[in-house]
Amino acid sequence: MINKNELLISVGMDSERLFTNSMYGGALVSIDKKTYEAEYLAFPGEGLPEDFIYSKSFIRENNILYFLDKHGKLIKYNLDTHGYDSFLVSDACCQEVDIFYTDMIKVNDEIFVFQKYSDALKVINIRTKSTEDVHLLNEGERPEAGEVIPSPVFCGSLIEGKKVSLITRDGSFLVTYDCLTRGRLATKISEDSVDVVHMDYRNGLFYMLARNGNIYTVSNKGTRELFFQNETKEACEYRVMIVTDKSIWLFPGVGEAIAIIDIVKKSMKMYQGTPDDIEYFLIARKQSKYLLYTEDKVEDVVYFANPTCVYMMRLNRKTNELTWSRPIFKNHSKKLRHSMKQNEIIKEGEFVLTDFLGIV
Repeated sequence: MINKNELLISVGMDSERLFTNSMYGGALVSIDKKTYEAEYLAFPGEGLPEDFIYSKSFIRENNILYFLDKHGKLIKYNLDTHGYDSFLVSDACCQEVDIFYTDMIKVNDEIFVFQKYSDALKVINIRTKSTEDVHLLNEGERPEAGEVIPSPVFCGSLIEGKKVSLITRDGSFLVTYDCLTRGRLATKISEDSVDVVHMDYRNGLFYMLARNGNIYTVSNKGTRELFFQNETKEACEYRVMIVTDKSIWLFPGVGEAIAIIDIVKKSMKMYQGTPDDIEYFLIARKQSKYLLYTEDKVEDVVYFANPTCVYMMRLNRKTNELTWSRPIFKNHSKKLRHSMKQNEIIKEGEFVLTDFLGIV
């Protein structure tokens, strides 16, 4: 039986720990990157705002953890005192926090939030608690509405130092923004539009995954080439693409099958290393499984959270190895105590005897 308290939806990191939110209940959780021991840090109403649900990603600086919640608030969480401060950034841009922005980066006193469904870059000053919109596209550079409504403006982003690169959803423009100098460079890629769902970068090339399953490469100068053609002629179910030194990994939106494309041979095969005991939470089985991840650029690995099963994944870009690990919650006493304070209905299987003994 799956303990839904262990279903984790988001992921961020520092040098030693991963930070995530539980899918059900919104708890803030810390996970040791080596041992995968998990610890509850805070809950809505106890260290977090009462209406907190979950965040997409986290920025760690010293003892402070910055993250956006689904209601449009920037939360500044103190890892030492376990207290927080927050203020409203926008009540419109965060309606779907898992998809509304592609990435965020902190530079000095400002946090830059790159949105997916708007070309308006949100600049948040954490000292003055003010916000500013900076448009990344000029007239004629914005993609037309696609088949999916609302249509994204950008398909993803890449952070390199203080610079962020984004590709428009139609694959027409590569935009690079310098968060330090506030400079912007837009490079025309092609007149022919491509419906792009995700992008990645490896060894000097941008990779674009199209909705039809084709994969294109784009050089830093904007030259686009078809790298892999989907021969099935069927709609592509893959929504996330991670490129390693050897392969292109394709992760489905709502499906379960992971595909691998050999970069040299340009041949595709299905991944066979899924844990034998993997079990999906049935209510959320059709929910996206692999959309939220974070990257450790020092170790050159990508960490995935999965809100539908109790496993997390670690993909090494150098060795091409995908590792599945289950966070180890020594006990759920803190979660149980919080549930009891909130007068929540406790269902069979959510807690065990040691959890109850931990609050006695």
